[in-house]
Amino acid sequence: MHILSELLKESKTTEDLVVQLDISKAFDIIPHEAIGAALQKKALPELVVQLVIDPYKDMHENIKQAGHY
Repeated sequence: MHILSELLKESKTTEDLVVQLDISKAFDIIPHEAIGAALQKKALPELVVQLVIDPYKDMHENIKQAGHY
């Protein structure tokens, strides 16, 4: 979160800033419902919050055991 906050600050002073942030494993042990609230509490811009939580919307898992779902 600190790195993301610093990058957002830097983006306001740098015209050509490109960032790729891999968060694929960042939230795998946190309940998905809590992610948005936590990011908003950190006062991140709403656009950033939506970019992080949108992939988790309507997500579900299928567990297959012995050929059955």
